Amino acid sequence: MYVYKRDEGGFLEEMKSYISKDYKNVIKRLICTVSIAMCSLLYAGLNANRGVVHDVSTRVDAAIPFNKFFIIPYIIWYGYVGFYLFYFAVYDGEKFFNLLWGIVSGMLFCCVIFYFYPTGVKRPELQGNDIFTKLVRLIYSNDNPYNCCPSIHVLDSVLIAAYVNRDSHP
Repeated sequence: MYVYKRDEGGFLEEMKSYISKDYKNVIKRLICTVSIAMCSLLYAGLNANRGVVHDVSTRVDAAIPFNKFFIIPYIIWYGYVGFYLFYFAVYDGEKFFNLLWGIVSGMLFCCVIFYFYPTGVKRPELQGNDIFTKLVRLIYSNDNPYNCCPSIHVLDSVLIAAYVNRDSHP
């Protein structure tokens, strides 16, 4: 893991230094993240009721109560993915492209499964009008309850964790 060193100016100063030394390659790497957006468009096209939807809920799912507070880690996930893509784009081009390849190929694989075997889960009825419930409603209004398995969130989280923990410096 990256170790913050006060005597060297800190993490942000080091990042600025890396970017200024290699900004053309950093920009090229970040432009490549457009491939994730393209896969997301494919996902969006498949994220609809297209007839038969296979409910993948289990008894274990039914035994776990809905917790609106878990919307916070769900939202943080987007920052987690964005941060590490940016981090590797700046510090390690090889890891960046390997991670990007893993995410894009994984998303495409998931989309193939979503096309041939659409899955879904029933969502709970939301009660209340607090900020957490409003955030859940916002997510629900922008993401249909389809194509939940395999999980692209889990795919990305596992890939990033693997690359971060691959050696002592992410």
